[in-house]
Amino acid sequence: MNAVKEDKVAAPEQTSKGTKRKKDGNAEQKAKIPKLEGGASAGGGSSNDGVVDLESKLKEQTNSLWEIKDGLKKHVSTSELREMLEANGQDSAGSENDLRERW
Repeated sequence: MNAVKEDKVAAPEQTSKGTKRKKDGNAEQKAKIPKLEGGASAGGGSSNDGVVDLESKLKEQTNSLWEIKDGLKKHVSTSELREMLEANGQDSAGSENDLRERW
């Protein structure tokens, strides 16, 4: 008779070592998107009208800024930009792109 000896070794308990995040089963998490006035969140919420309105305003603002930058590039020389920055007490060192960003 050959008897097979079975060793019953307890499996090591699983720990959270090596895991990146806790999984505590808590479904409630803090929102990373800031809340705006009226309870709507900045990243989107239940009212799509507010989000669309915000996006259109941001797009309009971005377009206005690019128009100003394009106008500066076409009509103002680098030396004139430096003079304007110095007259306003700002740093006038750097490339033409840097100067346009500071203006």
